[in-house]
Amino acid sequence: MNWSRLASAGLLITSVFIVWPGTATAVGCVPTGRASASWSSSAAKLGCGGQQDPPTQRRQPAGGKGGKSVKPACVWVPEPGYQPGAGQKADGAGGHWYRKFCSFGDYQTLADFEREMGGWDAMNMRQSNMMRRAGLDTQWFTTPPPAPRRTPQQVMASVADELPIPDTFIAVNPVATKQVVSFPTWVWLTDENGKYVPKRYAPDPKEIVLEGYRLKWQIVPQLTVTPGDGGTDQACDGAGVPWSAAADGDPGACTVTYDRSGQYTLSASVAWTVQWWLDGARQDDITGPTKAATRPVTVLEIQALTHR
Repeated sequence: MNWSRLASAGLLITSVFIVWPGTATAVGCVPTGRASASWSSSAAKLGCGGQQDPPTQRRQPAGGKGGKSVKPACVWVPEPGYQPGAGQKADGAGGHWYRKFCSFGDYQTLADFEREMGGWDAMNMRQSNMMRRAGLDTQWFTTPPPAPRRTPQQVMASVADELPIPDTFIAVNPVATKQVVSFPTWVWLTDENGKYVPKRYAPDPKEIVLEGYRLKWQIVPQLTVTPGDGGTDQACDGAGVPWSAAADGDPGACTVTYDRSGQYTLSASVAWTVQWWLDGARQDDITGPTKAATRPVTVLEIQALTHR
């Protein structure tokens, strides 16, 4: 939108736009909902608790700098309280029931994880992710064999734990207090200092061999802007584009348009997803957190100039 044309058309607009980047204001992240377990845990301190650990493997961490030791973390734990079903062997009849558990995040032992599960009222997506990561499996053994290595899904979930997910900060044009009815409001993502850094939100594929698996992944954001006036949400690719006369008409611009004046809360949320491949084959995405920033906006009517 060429705003200078409005004034020449006899319309009064005062201080409608901001100068970027000097006066673009960043708004801090407001996390929405609970992040899935595959993203919210701290980096795992992996070990096999009572068993001799397999040799430590070295890998390049998700951030691409330095190295970090990672050990397979699955063990068979005796389950003396297990109640066998019909046709199953009884505990102690020449063997015992064992439960496989793979440590992750803050859950280093089966007891840690069972305490967590004890507080669950009903299963939700986050808890389903945690169950998959724990790799729970109950079997009867005379003597338990070495626990199998973690699955590719568990390994990738541990990688996802360490991925740096940016907080969400936004800038708008016109300035938040001077939005205009029927003309687009431009929204773009910034860093915490209000600087436009599109590569911060661009997919950056990584490849690694970890615990015997050849993995490739990238984190992909989806920006959604909610105008706050009851209007339709706008899904945008990338980080949007800062407004400037030269950028007018840029297909990468992320805009919303208000139909009536008033005071609203504009929200920009970024939903993160890990896309990943195992030996070159695409796997099911890992859903990450959604981080949002909000901005109160005042939308004004355009007043026509009166000529005497």
